[in-house]
Parts: sequence; structure tokens; C-alpha cells
Amino acid sequence: MSRNKHLLPCRPKPDPTESLLNYVLRLSEKNGFGDPRAVLARAGGPVTAPRRLDVSKLHALTGWGSELKRMVYSVSGDTENSQLHGHIVSYKDISLHRPKLCVECIRENGFVQAHFDLSVMVACPIHRTRTLTHCSTCGSELSVFRRGLLICKCGAALLNDNPQSVPDREVNLLDIIRRKTLSLSIPSESGTGFPRELECLDLRTLLSVVNVLGRHLRVKNGLEAADDMAVRVSVAAETLSEWPNHFFEMIDHFEEGFSERNPATFRKGRMRNLHMALLRLDVPFILAGFSEYANRNYGEGCRSRLMGLSRDKYAPAYLSKGQIVKQYKISRRAVDRTIKQNAINEVNVVCGKRKRVFIDAHEITFERTEICRLCSAEEAAKVIGIPARVLRCLLQLGLFRPTIQWANARKFDLLSVLEFRRRFDPILEFRRKACSGMIRFDRLMGSVGISLHVRAMVIDFILSRKLYATGSEDGSIGGILIPEELVLEARAHEQSIALGSNRESVGQFERDSALPVTAHEAAEKAECSTEALYLLLSRGILQGRKYKRTLWITHGSLARFIAQYVSVLSLARRIGTSTPALMDYCCRKNIEILIVRCGVNKWRQGFVLKTEVAKLLCGAREERGRYSAKQVFGELLKVGC
Repeated sequence: MSRNKHLLPCRPKPDPTESLLNYVLRLSEKNGFGDPRAVLARAGGPVTAPRRLDVSKLHALTGWGSELKRMVYSVSGDTENSQLHGHIVSYKDISLHRPKLCVECIRENGFVQAHFDLSVMVACPIHRTRTLTHCSTCGSELSVFRRGLLICKCGAALLNDNPQSVPDREVNLLDIIRRKTLSLSIPSESGTGFPRELECLDLRTLLSVVNVLGRHLRVKNGLEAADDMAVRVSVAAETLSEWPNHFFEMIDHFEEGFSERNPATFRKGRMRNLHMALLRLDVPFILAGFSEYANRNYGEGCRSRLMGLSRDKYAPAYLSKGQIVKQYKISRRAVDRTIKQNAINEVNVVCGKRKRVFIDAHEITFERTEICRLCSAEEAAKVIGIPARVLRCLLQLGLFRPTIQWANARKFDLLSVLEFRRRFDPILEFRRKACSGMIRFDRLMGSVGISLHVRAMVIDFILSRKLYATGSEDGSIGGILIPEELVLEARAHEQSIALGSNRESVGQFERDSALPVTAHEAAEKAECSTEALYLLLSRGILQGRKYKRTLWITHGSLARFIAQYVSVLSLARRIGTSTPALMDYCCRKNIEILIVRCGVNKWRQGFVLKTEVAKLLCGAREERGRYSAKQVFGELLKVGC
């Protein structure tokens, strides 16, 4: 009972072709309300903004759910667009506060169909009469908040006293729009000669075609109609009929032509405005007709110039060399080389005493200019997959030889970079799983424990021998597995070719016999936290280097530390006690312990000499009395005491 207490007494089922707002008006009339605002207020929606009507609240009043969902106007999360029976249109295409209706259609159907919500429906294509927009009694415009479907807000009955006939071409155009809105089949034959491509357009594009042609092709004179939309529909219908002859006749009223400075740009005026509007519209058959007209009236070559225009940036079909330099960010020499290598035709235009050279834009593609583009060391290194410093070192050692020697040594031509990158492809084809004694390529390139010369020589060794590679899906070279012996060989080779006495001596960090390890790996081996490693490094107990957010520890210093110390945290976890308890016992018994304070709260973490582990475990067993002999002697065996 509580579910049905909000239902209206009279709840007619919505028709599949009915308008949502006019269905609310029909509900109001059937239930005896004087205004649809009463139904909207009862549904809990905004009474002044019917476009944002929530059908779920209207469902609570009528009981119809799925029937109402396909009738909504709003699009979730989109304020620029609306929808009409599933068709996405612009919010300007729907006119709800200035309704249009056909009296005969309402009398025959008993409701208002959805296509009358469109502002373009200035006539009824079924009865071939103008739609009713004003009350014949009071003379005011129709309102959505009236008493009934055929009752004005003044109380008078709505009648079409003076029906005006509509030309056939307008009827056929509006009938196509009606069938598109109601998802009905469109007859293939029409007596007005509309282009067949018009039937394949979606509703939004079709409405845009009517607005663009009606706005830009209308002939301005003193006899302007009261309804601007009616004039647009009339002009658009006349333009599309007998396509493209009437379209050419409408453009003949324009007096502007092509500009002398650019062979693909119109002078300022109506011709240029129409051209830019058609570009934004992007309807192929209209653009083809426009280019055919330009080719017929402005000489040979205009068709290719207009059809080569870019829709996204509305760039001219013919570009100068300076425009190509700015658009593709390449040098003037690269432009000349691209034109010469690809045999691109040029167009010479005389501008006074100057001669300007233009190149067809659709022949200057990104692929052709990319190989001639200059890039920085960072961009080139990103293409290869190595750090920029390593790439500069390769260039310095002569291991990377550009195809073209530029005056600016900081720039690299992309063709040489791509050729150097392709040298890694045979290595990536041979794939094998990781094994011991191998290091990943990306880890080696990012290591600060290895000098730039060593990393550059390792790359040279990689390209000169067959190595293993992982099965990386992205095809990058970062997954190449490199033997550690190869790195050590490159390190020895670097020391053997040291130049002069000005070379700095190789430090302990680089003389280490094994590769450095990260802080995470070192913390797992030492059984402590990474914060403790930073403090041990600052005290000089461990050797390493901090690079940005990564800490590298030398293998030798870590091995010496593990051989000398044992983490108190690991001992406490093994025997089942707490770390503070063992550390307090060490302080009371004067057992030598290395303490570091980590974190914001300065919590302690200790390390005990391996020689003191037996004394610590035995003493803790005697004092606590809760550790079994099996646990204690097991730990003694683990630490090698």
C-alpha cells in the first residue's frame, strides 16, 4: 500500500514516439490539474527547467519505468548536449519553452510526437501545414505550462484557422528529420532531387546541415520573415534540391574569390565564412560540391587545394616553407631535403615583386618530416631507451655516429637515432628467462655506481654480441639481460684506457668487484629496515651513494657488514620475543650493540656482533626462562656460533 500511495489516479502509457514534456502535459490534463507544474512539483523535479526532469521520480507517479527512460532530454555529465529519443543533439536544437504543434496530429494520435520538440520543425510534414506557435484567441505564444494539449493557458481551444501550405521540398526535408527522430525508415526516392548521402547522416549532423546552409546561403533583403528558422529551412531545402545545381546557383550571389597571397584561402567575406562553416560541418558530399564549384569558377587545381584542408586545425591546403617549419618543428634545411627526396611539387605565386613558394599540405605528412626532424638529447635518448648522459657519452667516444653532422652539436637527427635503435631489434627477438649472474639493462643504465664510460662501453658490447632478452610486451630494450661479467669487463677496460694523469682515481665504490645493490635488496639481506641503512651509510659503516630517491650499497661493504653483525630484530622474531626486551638485556649485561634511531619517533634498531650472539641468547634464556633449548641452539647454529 505504501508503494502505490504516490501514484496518480490516471496513468496513461507513454507512446514510443511521444514527447516527454508533452506527456507530462497529458498527465496533468488527464488528472484534472490546471498546470503541468503541479505534476513536476509532485515528482520533486525543477518546475522551471523541464529539460532536467528526473524520470525516476516521474516513475514513482506513473509506474512506467523503461518507457520513460528513452524519452529523457539530459545526457549524464554533459551540459552542452541533449538527447531526443536516443539521438544526441545540441541543446540549441531542442526548443521546449517555445513549443510547436500540429492540431490535426494531436486529434489523430491523442498526443504530441517527439519531433515537434525540435526547433527546426516549422511545419508538419504529414498534413503539409505550418505548425501552430500562437494562440488565435489571445495572440500570445504557446507555453508548455498550459491547461491541456489543445487548450491555451488563457482557456481558449487551440485551432489552426489559417493553414498555410508548405512547398514540397520543405515537406520532404522535414519528413526526413521526422523519420530520423522517430527511427523510421526513409524512402529512397524523392521528387525533389535530394542527395542520397543525406539519408545516411545522423540526426545531429542533419540539423547542422540545415542550420549552416540556411544561415550562410540566404539572400539578405528587406522582406525578412518573422520566423528566422522558417527562412533557414526554406533556404536549406532549396539548396539541397536538385543537388548540386541549386547549390551552385546560391553561391553565385557571392562576389569574393581566392586570395592572391595564398592559393587556397578565400578573401574575407561570405565565401570564406561559408567555407569555414562547411569545414567544421565536415560532410563529404557538401565539401566535394563546394570544391567542384571552386574548380569550375577559379581555375584548375582549386579542387585539390580545398579537399586537402585539415579539419582539426583548419590549416590551408597549401603551406609556405615557414609554416611547415613552425607546424612540424623542423629546420628549413630539413624542409628542403624533404621536398627534394620525396619529389614534392611546388606552387609559385607572385605577390607584387616577391615570389612565394607553397607546398601541398597533404603531401607533407608527419612520417616524411619526422625523419628529417631535429631532436634534443633527451628526446633522442627516450627513443632509444637510455639516459641522455649515456647518449652524450656514446657520441663523445665515437660509438654513436650521426648520419648528418649538424652545426649544433646538441641536436640529433631522428633518422640516425631510429637507425641506432633498430640495431637492438635482433637482440630482442631471442628471448630467454632470467637466470643468476644477470642484470637488467634498465637497472644498469640507471645505476649511479657505474660510470658513464662503462655504461657506454656495455652498450657497444651488447650491439657486438648475442645476448639474452626478456619477453617484454612493449618491445623496449629495458628487459635485456646482461651478464655481470660483461660489466666487469667493461669496467676493467675503462681502467686500462685511462687518459693521462688528470683522470681522477677510481673510488672504492667503483673498484668493488661486484655490482651495487639497492637499499631494498640490502635491507632484505641484512634483515633490517631501509631507514637503518641510510644511517649506517652516514656513519661510514656502509659504502654507497644516494642518487635522487635511490640508495645504492656496494656489494663488498654489505657483505662485510653481514659477516660482522646480526640484526636484533631478526633474533627477536626467531625466538619469539620483542626487540626492546633483547636490547634492554644487552644494555644491562654490557653486551656491545650498534644502535641506530630511525623514523620520526626515533625508534631504536640494533645490531649485535656475531661473537656476542651466543652470550646474548644463553643469557636471555636464563633470565626469561621461557625459551626452549631447541630454539636457542637452533639460533646458535644459524649464526654460525
